[in-house]
Amino acid sequence: MAFWVLCYIGSMGLSEAQASDGATLVDSYIDDFSTEKARYDSYSASVFWVYGSYPPEHPYLAYALGDSDANGLIFRGYEQQPALLAYHLPISPDTQYRCGPMTVSIKIDFSLLGNEDPGNPRVGYLNVRFSSDGLTWSDEQNLTRGENLLEGPLEDFRYLKFKGMHAFLSNFEVEIYQAEPDIVVPTDYSTIQAAIDAASDGDVILVEPNYYKGEGFRNLSFSQHVEHNLVLMSRNGPDTCSLDCDWQGQAFVFNSGEGRGIIIDGFTIYNGQAPQGGAISCIDSSPTIANCVFEDNNQDFSTEQDILGGALYCEGGAPLVRDCEFRSNRADQGGGLYLTGASEARVVRCNFTQNEAQENGGAIMVVHTVPQASTPLFRQTIFCRNSAGQQGGAIYVDQALPEVINCTLYGNQAQSSSGGVICVNIPNLQTISSMTVRNCILWDNEDAPFATIPLGYTGDAL
Repeated sequence: MAFWVLCYIGSMGLSEAQASDGATLVDSYIDDFSTEKARYDSYSASVFWVYGSYPPEHPYLAYALGDSDANGLIFRGYEQQPALLAYHLPISPDTQYRCGPMTVSIKIDFSLLGNEDPGNPRVGYLNVRFSSDGLTWSDEQNLTRGENLLEGPLEDFRYLKFKGMHAFLSNFEVEIYQAEPDIVVPTDYSTIQAAIDAASDGDVILVEPNYYKGEGFRNLSFSQHVEHNLVLMSRNGPDTCSLDCDWQGQAFVFNSGEGRGIIIDGFTIYNGQAPQGGAISCIDSSPTIANCVFEDNNQDFSTEQDILGGALYCEGGAPLVRDCEFRSNRADQGGGLYLTGASEARVVRCNFTQNEAQENGGAIMVVHTVPQASTPLFRQTIFCRNSAGQQGGAIYVDQALPEVINCTLYGNQAQSSSGGVICVNIPNLQTISSMTVRNCILWDNEDAPFATIPLGYTGDAL
């Protein structure tokens, strides 16, 4: 499943092995097992044996601490069952990777433990498996004694699982590299749209830090890349790269069926103005939007047309929105985000703060307009101090089937009812709202005293 290379590297340095391709080192991790980092940094492991206690009657890991030459981690099996040590990349919980193509180099030094009984020799081994999602794993790859190097695309090595018996792991190093861009704005092309038009399948477009405004930097289209994979990313993230729409449209328009392979990463987008999504609209399209900030979009309510989605409007499709911030955006419905038309949007690790809806859904509104209901997912997302003029200070659900998992909703307000979440059913429509809320915190959300769901509607409110 994964492209990987396993080789013996001798004394060659890991950094020197990667320097020739021009890639940039973005993250590294080293453990020589002189401390107990593995106990805390691994996401799954066999029990760590406490020195001086009786060994457990199941596989375990044991530190060999003391003299620097003897530092390491011992894999002890039990009744032919190996010990386990597994990692997820990035190992540091505070590290987040960008969306551009990345490669990983993993250096592993290990040896096998002998015994003093020549008539009953001990057979030891250490192997490794890889996974992109922690569910589907590669075949086991046996490591050789000494130094081993694993190399490949990061997406295939997100999870690593070591299994072994009578093995001594003395060094573990990880280095993550960002691939060099194919096109740089404004060095190669003066505008983002010109760079998109010139790009080929698989290209990475890098935008240098700056404040960008005007033609070629708004209403950007990927329509000629519907079947392609293309990454558009800023060099240093949203703090240093801004797209000012100047109240003359949106930053991006996806309406040609673009897929997840179209990636937008690392921009601050503000002053967008459009009836359907102030900053971005997605019509039957599924791009990936990551590490972006949406701020002060759709602030002008002078138009008589209803404004749906202060920052983002999604009709159908299954866009992925991750690690983004929605701040101070406005709309009539869905102050930050409006989902409709059987949308299967995925919103992960985002923050919605101080967004405002004149009517419903201070942060998000989910509504169905086709026989199939919208089934979006919101995971590990924070909703804070959003407000609605009517219902659903944070989230308003109408004839849809969303899931809200591991989220926090606090300090949201609604002038009518349901400061946190409302899920309503309109009479005489076939689709019934049913929202799943699991492992969430709802705290200090407010609505009007004695508020009720409108006459003729049924539903639940939080």
